[in-house]
Amino acid sequence: MRGENDAVRLARQVQIVNRVTDLIGDLVPEAAAPEEMVEAAEELLGIARSRDTASQARFPARPVVPLTGSALLVNGRGQPEIGHELKRELASAHHVDLLCAFVKWNGVRVLAEAIEGFLARGGRLRVVTTTYIGATDRLALDRLATMGAEIRVSYDTRMTRLHAKAWLFHRNNGLSTAYVGSSNLSRTALSHGLEWNVRLAQAEQPHLIDTFSATFDDYWSDPSFETYDPAQDAERLDRALSAERTGSRAVVLDFAHVDVRPYSYQREILDELAGDRRTAQRAGRARGGAPRVPQPAAFPGQRSEDPAGRSRHPGRLPGDPLRRPAGEPVRPLRPAALAARPRGEHAAGQLRRRLPASPPLPPGHPGDDRVPADPQRGHHRGAGRAAHRGRRRGDRARRGGHQPAHPAPGLLRRPDRAAPQVRTRAGMTHTDLPDGLRRWPVHPEPGPGEALTSWLGRLAGLYRLSVEQLLTHNLGAASAQFDRGADLDYQTPTIIVHALAARTGVTVNRLRPMTITGCVPWLAATLNPVDGQKAFSAYVRQDSVLLPPGQAGYHVVNRWVPWLPARSRPWRTARRVCPTCSIDPSRGVVLLAALPLMLSCAEHGCRLESIHEVRRAHRYGESMTPRPVPDAVAALDRLTFEGIATAAVTLPSRTVHVGVWLRLLRTLLDEVSMVDSRAGPGLAALLHQIWDAANLPFRAGLSFWRPYERLSPPRQEAMLQAAATAVQLAANGRIIPGGTLGSALQPAPQRW
Repeated sequence: MRGENDAVRLARQVQIVNRVTDLIGDLVPEAAAPEEMVEAAEELLGIARSRDTASQARFPARPVVPLTGSALLVNGRGQPEIGHELKRELASAHHVDLLCAFVKWNGVRVLAEAIEGFLARGGRLRVVTTTYIGATDRLALDRLATMGAEIRVSYDTRMTRLHAKAWLFHRNNGLSTAYVGSSNLSRTALSHGLEWNVRLAQAEQPHLIDTFSATFDDYWSDPSFETYDPAQDAERLDRALSAERTGSRAVVLDFAHVDVRPYSYQREILDELAGDRRTAQRAGRARGGAPRVPQPAAFPGQRSEDPAGRSRHPGRLPGDPLRRPAGEPVRPLRPAALAARPRGEHAAGQLRRRLPASPPLPPGHPGDDRVPADPQRGHHRGAGRAAHRGRRRGDRARRGGHQPAHPAPGLLRRPDRAAPQVRTRAGMTHTDLPDGLRRWPVHPEPGPGEALTSWLGRLAGLYRLSVEQLLTHNLGAASAQFDRGADLDYQTPTIIVHALAARTGVTVNRLRPMTITGCVPWLAATLNPVDGQKAFSAYVRQDSVLLPPGQAGYHVVNRWVPWLPARSRPWRTARRVCPTCSIDPSRGVVLLAALPLMLSCAEHGCRLESIHEVRRAHRYGESMTPRPVPDAVAALDRLTFEGIATAAVTLPSRTVHVGVWLRLLRTLLDEVSMVDSRAGPGLAALLHQIWDAANLPFRAGLSFWRPYERLSPPRQEAMLQAAATAVQLAANGRIIPGGTLGSALQPAPQRW
């Protein structure tokens, strides 16, 4: 067609196209219809998209940077603006996490249409921000909350000072992306500001996306980031932003309406103090006097005063076992009956006889009419007749400076401190313990798997003390090593463990497993998360349950510890308790219930709840309704508790050590979260069968693999439910595990 003009050449092209269409129609009649013939040669200038797209599916606009690639965006020439890319990322994301120090109104307006469209099609937007330097606009947060975003704000800028700017766009097809850089949510930063932002792709850096997601989940579950509700928190946010902008830390007093809100960590302490006050501040009776009734507090939390004007110290033990009203005989109490007695309201004068008393004094007290008031050293010297009290001071024995008339607040008054002649007349004996420590008169036995702080709380409650007062004043030299801010359930100094063993008679080998570090022989070789890759390969991937050996493949895991979240700051034990068991004060809190090992109480089968929520309900006289769990989960938790209590777990085919069971369970949790491509066709069908039987979405909707310890609590619960379903299916013979440890879950073969 060379040499022809444009019109002739275009007509020849139309003929050729029509001829090819005819040939296709001859071979496949349904492939080419007559109306598809080109009648006239017309130039196509554009494609007009239909505005009615409700019934039409079309692909969303993709970012300029491919979803599988990484890039550096600086808002420069020849590069897309960061705001333009964020809009297109929102168009194809399933779940979005925003970590931004400063959220501005003009920045929200730039992305408002894209965010509304994202939330309208069922997306979830989580926003974490702060009041740091007062740069955030409340109007912007209100607008995001109105659209349906979930917002959490940190008001504690003295400790948090969040300054990060990052976006994470989750996609269920494994093409998640993230933006980390300097752009806040403001119009300037999103359009023409001199900003540097790195675009990350899961296809190229999956470990960075995993770290991003895990860190954001940590922030989201951190109590210092509080949920923002415009209807309730708008005034508080305004005050916090105003204080940051002006640099003023002054306390504004409003006598008409005092609204003081504690920090999150202070709220937990106040909840425990409130519970202690309900059981520790009780009316007591002085010797021979009328009962003292505490006056009502002016406002919640104020320390009440007695009629004499003296403050009622909540940690002072009211009186000694032998201190009693005049003329009333001493009645000994048995320690066993006392330990089983529930704490509650008592009449005036009863608290001074809570400790077990020594045998009653013989009636023949030679030369005097009275018995000693306190059986402590030197107290007998002032217990003579009234006629003897008029003698000169020098004629009486002087009490030494190391022998106080009354013990310091928080010290236990014990009969074994009496002078030798008083102990002899009273029939009391005592034996010195190692290091000069003497046995406490009452010390309940720890329960199976009980946490150390739970046992110490029950022990201190018998003496009407807090755990802090018990350990600060009553452990001798070991009290100096007690740190009030330390987590005793995680790690307790060795000197304190030995001192508790001497005071209570509970052996050191029994006290050590009551802490997380003491359970290391059952859990792992070390709690150091530095060499996480080696520990993960040895603990999780060395054996298998469902999959054949080596089928799980290889994953990069940094800073990993089994069952514990490896964080930069110290980990705090999140104690959980059964609502039914918490009614009985003699029942303890199971230590490993704080870990994502169990969901329910092994005895009652109800869901474990936060101990702070349960105590708050009890404090206000409310009853928390127990929530049930699936039968498979309850059966799995019974096996785990059996291992905690007896160090062995009875499986269908054999009995294994609890350490083997915990490794088996952790490996099973890793396998049920495996993606289809790694498991293969046959094993993928097995995994889908397990999730379908659990009636849960496959892999709990997880878009990419992460260690179990870094998942959010709802996803951990879903993974544990899937693992329980797999154990139940294997025990019933509905699935056949092919791993090295899978035979332990199958019923033992019958031998004829």
